[in-house]
Amino acid sequence: MRPLRPEDTHHWKFIPEMIQRWALQKGIEFASRPGEALRSQELPPLGVPLDRVLATLIFRSEKHELHYGILQDGIYQVQESQDFSERTTACVDQIRGDLQTTDYVHNNLVDLAMEMKNEIADLTRRVEAARQRATEAEETIAAMMTSSSDTGVSAFH
Repeated sequence: MRPLRPEDTHHWKFIPEMIQRWALQKGIEFASRPGEALRSQELPPLGVPLDRVLATLIFRSEKHELHYGILQDGIYQVQESQDFSERTTACVDQIRGDLQTTDYVHNNLVDLAMEMKNEIADLTRRVEAARQRATEAEETIAAMMTSSSDTGVSAFH
C-alpha cells in the first residue's frame, strides 16, 4: 500500500465538516485551541491530520480500557469484601442465636440444680427427723423394757 499524497486526499476534505455538523447536532463541545482539555468528550480541531486523530483515539481508548480494568478490579474487591461481610454477619447472627439457646438451657439447668438441692435439703431434714423419731422410739422402748423388768410385767402382752 502506498502512502497518501496531498493530491489524493482532496476528496476526503468533507469528512471533518460532516463530523463537526454531527457533533454540533449531538451537543458535543469542541476544543477552541489544540491541546485545550474539555470536561466532556472532545473532537480535535479541524485540520488535524487523521492519522494523529486516530492515534490519539487509540491511546485514549487504551487508557480508558486500563482505567476500566482497574475500576472493575476494585468493584470485584468491594463485592468480595461485601460478600465476606455478609457471610460474617450471618455467622455472627447464628452464633448469637446459639448463644441465646445455650443461655436458655444453662438457666434451665441452674433452676433444675437449685430444685434438686432444695429437694435434697428437704429429704435430709426428713431423714434427720425420722432418725430422731426412731431414736426417741428406741429410747421409749428401752425405757419400757427396763420399767417392765423392774415390775415383772411384760410391756408386750
